[in-house]
Amino acid sequence: MPRSPLPPRDGISATSLRAPGGLATHDKAHLAVPASIGAWLASEFPHATDLELRSLVARSTTELEGLLADADRRDRTTLSDRDLIPGQLSDAAGTPVAWGDPVVPGGFYFFHRPVPAEARIPFEVAIVFEDEDLLVVDKPHFLASTPNGRFVRECVVTRLRVDLDQPDLVAIHRLDRITAGLLILSKRPATRGRYQRLFQDRQVMKTYRALAGGVARDVEFLRERTIAHR
Repeated sequence: MPRSPLPPRDGISATSLRAPGGLATHDKAHLAVPASIGAWLASEFPHATDLELRSLVARSTTELEGLLADADRRDRTTLSDRDLIPGQLSDAAGTPVAWGDPVVPGGFYFFHRPVPAEARIPFEVAIVFEDEDLLVVDKPHFLASTPNGRFVRECVVTRLRVDLDQPDLVAIHRLDRITAGLLILSKRPATRGRYQRLFQDRQVMKTYRALAGGVARDVEFLRERTIAHR
């Protein structure tokens, strides 16, 4: 998949979507190509309202406000519609697309989706080391490393992208949400692959420590163990 041409918004990466058809192998290659972007979005998100779908191709807040005003006149807005944002749907080259434009068979598209506010996790991220390529932080307990279904805004990556104004930050490994410890993030796409490869090739050693209280005296624990597979 190509890299998104849309920069993160509020620290949140754009969402990718692949169109049906095309010559390349993918899970929608066998489907018919819709006649227009609007028809494709309607089939991709069948439970979305017309206003929600049209907001995905809106380029600006002004354009979105026009859509809302038109829907208001037709008495077709809901309270949740006020949380919509301009999706700025674009193709893989970053070219904006319109509602009536033809669909590129098998093409990649990117857009920003609305993400609701999240209660702040009351723990802070501390920077341990930084150079031109890497940022090493002390991740606290209960804060997710990367965006997931439950936590999108409240994770290390999104927080630091916003707080440090570094939209290219990407975690090159993960720690479970309840685990505290050192987390390494890549600052530059140009050098990211070489560090990710170190983890993929298992050339990085991780050490986990746990505190246990009230252990029964007659229970024997294996104090040191190498885990080969997870």
